[in-house]
Amino acid sequence: MATVIHGAGGRSGRMFIKAGENSWRELCVTSWNATETAEEVDTTCSTSGGYKQVGLGARSLEGSISGNWDSILNPMTDSDILFNDFTGQSYAMRLHLRAPVGDLHDETTATGDYIDIPTAVVNNIAITAPADGVVEFSFDFKSNGTYTNTTAQS
Repeated sequence: MATVIHGAGGRSGRMFIKAGENSWRELCVTSWNATETAEEVDTTCSTSGGYKQVGLGARSLEGSISGNWDSILNPMTDSDILFNDFTGQSYAMRLHLRAPVGDLHDETTATGDYIDIPTAVVNNIAITAPADGVVEFSFDFKSNGTYTNTTAQS
C-alpha cells in the first residue's frame, strides 16, 4: 500500500545545495529521485543447506535531479553552485519531500521531511536548450559517506 505524504504529490518537494562554506541555495527542480542500496555480500557456506545466502554490506544513496533554468540563480555563472567545474565536485544536498514555500534554508531552520546528504559527488551533467521551450538541466549524484534518510512525519 502506498503512503501519501500530506497528499502533496511532489509539488512541495524542494532541493537545496551547498558548496563548501557558502550558504544553502535552492534550485528550481522539476523532479528528483533517490535510491538507497546496500552492497550484497555472499555469505554462502557449508551450513547453507545448498541454498545461497546473502548479507548486506555498505549502504549508499544515489539519484538524479532535473530542473528548469532559473534566470535569477543562473546555474552556469553562479560560481559557488553549478556547472563551474561541476562534474566530480562534492556538494551538500537536502532533498525535501515537503517544505513550506518561501522558507529560508540554513543549518538550523530546515523543516519538513528531507534527505540530508552532507557530501554528494555530482556527475553526468546535461543541459537541454530547445528552440521553443524551457531550458532544462539535469545531473546525477552519489553519496560520499554518511547521509540521513527521511521518515514521513504527519
